[in-house]
Amino acid sequence: LPWMNEDGTVADEPVTVRLLFVWHGDDPRTHGKAISASSYSHGVWLPALSNAGIGPAPWKDDKKITRYSSAGKDNGQHALRHFFSTALQDAGVPPVGVMEFMGHSRKGLPVTFRVYGHVTDDTFAQARTAIDRSLFKLRPVASAGTVTELRAAQ
Repeated sequence: LPWMNEDGTVADEPVTVRLLFVWHGDDPRTHGKAISASSYSHGVWLPALSNAGIGPAPWKDDKKITRYSSAGKDNGQHALRHFFSTALQDAGVPPVGVMEFMGHSRKGLPVTFRVYGHVTDDTFAQARTAIDRSLFKLRPVASAGTVTELRAAQ
């Protein structure tokens, strides 16, 4: 990723780092330990979906431990990758950047856009804006009137 220097400028060379997320809290069994994808899913993701009313309600197992069910593939962690890719594309990030941030190789271009390419309301808005800009160039207005007057003069 682009890395920041201490003075707030972007470093000349990108830096690749491996990130490690660890648990915090009072439980000595988990405090400071790495968060696995499975642990994150069961300890953070599924409870968050349940609390938001998106996922099923939790239940207690035989040992009185609170358990959560999957909310289905549409609400799984993989949905975050789809959201991330779509947000980057809608923001105009070049395809090569989307591929890089998604961890895809140059051969991954078809995967990046076949699997993670989505058309959203923002995509339509950008397309309309692009066409509007090319077809309806603003014309100079002699008066510096109100917004209503300026729009009427266009």
